[in-house]
Amino acid sequence: MRRTGTRRGLAAPALLALAALTTALLPGTAAAAAPEGHRGAARPAGVWDIWLERPGHAYGGTFALTASGRACGVGQPGSEGFWVRTGAKKGFHYEISAPIPDEQAGTTVVVTLDQEATLSGNTFAGSGTSYVHTQDGQLVAAVPAKITGVRTGVKAKCP
Repeated sequence: MRRTGTRRGLAAPALLALAALTTALLPGTAAAAAPEGHRGAARPAGVWDIWLERPGHAYGGTFALTASGRACGVGQPGSEGFWVRTGAKKGFHYEISAPIPDEQAGTTVVVTLDQEATLSGNTFAGSGTSYVHTQDGQLVAAVPAKITGVRTGVKAKCP
């Protein structure tokens, strides 16, 4: 179970880290094992230009979803994740995590985008939560987020 809320003093830097993740999401250097369920009708595999909106802020970025179910930020070292098809006809779930240096706090945090999305041709719309954790796993912030994406390529790679 994830804790909600923010730790005093780290919330603003953590939200800056969320901004850094979404602006730097461009293939990462690590990838999570793809879980079962990535095959089927909803095929979000490709390279996606995305627009993330959270209360009071909006950011652009790029990420990759591979045909084998991996997900990563393009050009974001250490990012990794997965996507799986959901019960909805064109639905899918994805998570992408990346370590983000937080210069203001003098540390690195891990930002995770956790989204449910619906595919419509070469676009998708999703909503969920963006989580910011310390390196030791302590939750710093949980922020509702909506993401829309436009497929810009079909050959996605996540190392």
